[in-house]
Amino acid sequence: MLQADSAAQVANNAFLKLCRLDVSQETEKWARTAPKFAADGRVAVVTVDSGFQSKALSWTSGHWADSQSTL
Repeated sequence: MLQADSAAQVANNAFLKLCRLDVSQETEKWARTAPKFAADGRVAVVTVDSGFQSKALSWTSGHWADSQSTL
């Protein structure tokens, strides 16, 4: 990517296309994971264990927040 002359070269890179396909398949696999709810029903947790996971995400009050954000 550092040696690409244009964004098109990056977008058309065969290896990156395969990576995107792998990530899409892994996302689809975990999309049907049932959440575990807290006793009060206000919090639900979905545990994902994947080599494609880059950081934790959480859903709160109708929008996504990454693990670095203050909730």
